[in-house]
Order: sequence, then structure tokens, then C-alpha cells
Amino acid sequence: MSIFKKKSDDVLVQTNKMTGDEIIETYARLNLYQKAALLRLLVRDVIFKINSEEVSGLNFTKINVDGAIIVAEEE
Repeated sequence: MSIFKKKSDDVLVQTNKMTGDEIIETYARLNLYQKAALLRLLVRDVIFKINSEEVSGLNFTKINVDGAIIVAEEE
């Protein structure tokens, strides 16, 4: 068996089988730093409308945890 062969229980395969409720439950278990890391990935696909101006999520290059909140800054 090749070390490069994917396992049948690969994480990506398993997540494709998750329901929406399972995804929400899994997200709820993440700590704030993990959620900030996930936000860095998700924000790439989002356009925000701020004061009638459209801002790409790609503009938020600095996403950090500040106490008990996640702060996304545009640079």
C-alpha cells in the first residue's frame, strides 16, 4: 500500500457527508482562534456592503482574536 494513497476515512470525504446541523455543531466546538482561522478562509468568498460601498472580503487581511471577539481589519 502506497503511503500517498488516500484513506477511505479521509477528512474531506467525511465532511462531504455532514449535514448542516453537524457542521454547525462542529463549528460550535471550535475555540475562538480556530474560528478566526476559518474566517480567514471564508471571507475570501464574501462581498460586504459598508455604507453603500462594496468591499471584498479579500481586503480584510488582518483577522485576529481580541479578547472574546474576532476583529477583521482592512489594510
